[in-house]
Amino acid sequence: ARTNEAGVAKFTSLSAHEPTEIAVDPDTLPDPFWQPSIAGMAVATRTGSVSRLEFPVVATGEIDGTVFYETSEGAKEPLANVQLEIQDENGASVQTITSEYDGFYLFEKVFPGTYTLLVHSEDPKLKELTAGLQREVVIGNDGTIARGNDIVLRAPGSGSQSKSAP
Repeated sequence: ARTNEAGVAKFTSLSAHEPTEIAVDPDTLPDPFWQPSIAGMAVATRTGSVSRLEFPVVATGEIDGTVFYETSEGAKEPLANVQLEIQDENGASVQTITSEYDGFYLFEKVFPGTYTLLVHSEDPKLKELTAGLQREVVIGNDGTIARGNDIVLRAPGSGSQSKSAP
């Protein structure tokens, strides 16, 4: 069922014998950054009763940046295929992505909250440079777009260790 202008949908003739799964289809929301904060829920109906369900919708944000490798001569080269992960405040993995051919990465539809951005690489040349590399990123309730979270991995002998650019 579709909601009316007040956001209310009425379902009739649901089976009283089996729970019915109800969810919001995010593709039907007017803003692509809006997402239901819960995946859905099951409701078991009874004849003659009305169940009221609420599905909060929040504005999500994005986190982007580019991963670079800085050579010992100081030249920055974009790094492809570097794994990046965001974890929530409890340390649970929320999303994992891989940097593109030009080093760019983008976490989409990130719910409001504080996240830890982690960098991983199985490449033996980069594994040591990415160990322990992390940054805190905050997505506000307004659908924050956290741009420019560039990561610079410095070659040994280039002056300093790996770091996240400010």
